[in-house]
Amino acid sequence: MKQTILFLIFALLGTSTFAQLQFENLANMPAARGAVTSAADSNAIYVANGYSKTVNYTPEVEKYDISSNTWELLTNKTIPKRFASSAVVGGKLYIFNGLTAHGALNEKVEVVDLATGEVDYAAVNPNPVYGGGVAVWEGQIYAFGGARSAKEFSDKLYKFDPATNMWTALASMPEAKEARGAIVDGHLYTLGGYNGKQSSEVAMYDLHTGTWAHVADLPVKVSGHAVAVNGTDIYLVGDYTDLARLGYFDTRTRTYHALQSNMTGRRHAASHILDGKLYVAGGNRQTPITTSLSKLEAASIDTVD
Repeated sequence: MKQTILFLIFALLGTSTFAQLQFENLANMPAARGAVTSAADSNAIYVANGYSKTVNYTPEVEKYDISSNTWELLTNKTIPKRFASSAVVGGKLYIFNGLTAHGALNEKVEVVDLATGEVDYAAVNPNPVYGGGVAVWEGQIYAFGGARSAKEFSDKLYKFDPATNMWTALASMPEAKEARGAIVDGHLYTLGGYNGKQSSEVAMYDLHTGTWAHVADLPVKVSGHAVAVNGTDIYLVGDYTDLARLGYFDTRTRTYHALQSNMTGRRHAASHILDGKLYVAGGNRQTPITTSLSKLEAASIDTVD
């Protein structure tokens, strides 16, 4: 009887808390790149900048077409940089933040036309950082956190309106750090991060009231991860130390669920969820640029509760 009960407990854990995701290999990126930034629309994923195995700061923006499983160069005319931020709004890819080849922070906001690859510029970023988070809600771009140097971190939150070309300062984050996050139902969630040490904090910013609140602590500390949204779940992909870490934060129950998978372990990668599939591209495995990855993998998340 005791063995039966234990079997049932482990069976339940195996299907809910530790669901298995099976990743498949798709077309590799044209070049291995780590410390990338990425954004997506309904048809494609755009991976920009970062470093390759041989170049410390790259200018390329590459487009992955989901339907054809092919990559193409969109432009190589952006500022070479790493640890930048990006978002897609209205057929344009906005790229900002990041460290440039001269060690300076990038103040410019590049606007890449997704139809032509032409590069234009928007209003100067009032809070340039590297390793900052970015999220989009109702056509507005939210930029938060990041680092100004190895020992100085930002708690700033800004909103950029592409229609008016204006930046607006909002309430500061509870914790200054390199950040990753996403917006679900009008609430910006920041998950983990780094400010000299890894963080487990989950904070929430209410876009309607303009206030922050601490909502949870993850059971693990995480940084160097990517995030992707599926409904009310925010997926955390990779980690600086535990490269194969994969799980999701349920914003309804405010709980974290670890997932098992055969994903290639990585940090500082690109990750997006489109049509029920989790895509993971690029990234790196260690600090040397020679550990950059070109691998693109995808897994169906339809079976995840």
